[in-house]
Amino acid sequence: MIIFAHLSSGHCKSLAPTWDALSKRVEGTNIKVGKINCDENSALCGRYNIQGYPTLLLLKDGDLIADYEGPRSVDSFVSFLNEATAEKKSEGHVVELNSHNFDLATGNPTTRWLIKFFAPWWYVTILFTNNIVVIASR
Repeated sequence: MIIFAHLSSGHCKSLAPTWDALSKRVEGTNIKVGKINCDENSALCGRYNIQGYPTLLLLKDGDLIADYEGPRSVDSFVSFLNEATAEKKSEGHVVELNSHNFDLATGNPTTRWLIKFFAPWWYVTILFTNNIVVIASR
């Protein structure tokens, strides 16, 4: 997860201790926490179309996975990162995808996915779910 910052921004300065605490919290995991000074790296900040400071992005291999817009606390960041990077299993072998983990989970070009996009309130979804679980377990 990367923070794009502007050194003169009060918001960036006030977030700095929280960002440092986040880096300590995720130490030893596959999550890396970084910061980019947009005063000194304007081309890089332009590449990600940074408009305001701080901007918090989750990247993988340089590609945008998610733009963080939630609360600015260590616990909120960790919760977001866990949700965005984990493959959640629900019934059978069906992986629960969401807007945070979709690109990361489905980004491997050698893996094929059969994905059900649904509305949980629709009665056909309830009937269809059992069939997906049967297919996934084969």
